[in-house]
Amino acid sequence: MKYSRDLDRSGYPGNIAASSLGIRIYPNPVSISFTIDTLRIADKWQTLEITSVDGKQKLLTKTISNQTHLSIDVAKLPAGLYMVILRRKTRQMVYIRFVKE
Repeated sequence: MKYSRDLDRSGYPGNIAASSLGIRIYPNPVSISFTIDTLRIADKWQTLEITSVDGKQKLLTKTISNQTHLSIDVAKLPAGLYMVILRRKTRQMVYIRFVKE
């Protein structure tokens, strides 16, 4: 967990750091799959996206409604820095960076 970092995109209204909600991603760096846990049903998460760190290339989109624990396979991604975007029903987003080895 010492490599886990959240990116607060405060320039975007309503977006918050994942750590402020207690959301964790591990392991980070990752080689095969990572886990996101401590999601709360009450937060009404809708989707998870994985993008290139610059946000220009969307690599995965997954519906995550009513889930509190996710395991995401990233074995086929090339090594690099990526962004997980969790999106609520209200369109509010949380960003989490991860490193793929």
